[in-house]
Amino acid sequence: MLVCGCVWFSMAGCGTQQVRRPPQPRESAPQPARLPSLQVETEALRLTWLEPGTPSQTVWEATVPRAEAESAQAGATGVFENVRCVLYEKGKPTTDLRAGQVRAVQKQWRVEASGGVHAYSRVNGVRLQAKEVIWLARQNRLIARGDVHITGKQFNLRAQQVELDTALQTMRVLSP
Repeated sequence: MLVCGCVWFSMAGCGTQQVRRPPQPRESAPQPARLPSLQVETEALRLTWLEPGTPSQTVWEATVPRAEAESAQAGATGVFENVRCVLYEKGKPTTDLRAGQVRAVQKQWRVEASGGVHAYSRVNGVRLQAKEVIWLARQNRLIARGDVHITGKQFNLRAQQVELDTALQTMRVLSP
């Protein structure tokens, strides 16, 4: 009976064999978190740029069905498709803008819209159509390029390049 018991135990693995365990990693001092860059891709997003130091003053607000954003230490850049956005001046909404694609460069406070851009002034009802529009928020300036068509209550203007203020109230034709 004793012999049978030893055979049974040795087959079950209770012999004198040593089992080696993998070495456990040593705990190191916590490293400070660094985020040198960030890449994000999402769907159905609402974006808002706020004036630094005044969190209640909106500069630009957009609703996008799809977005790609990249952030680095220098600032954030976003590329958005099928954009509907509102341009603000001094915290007040002035112009609605739609575009097939928008590239927003936060560091430069610049929005580049392309792909059949349509804009509508909430201030005076002026409508703008162009192949591309560049909005320089800090300068309160829009530059519309390519088959520009601007319509107001009492005027109709066609040109290749026009410079306007954010609310589409003043304009300067840069090329006929």
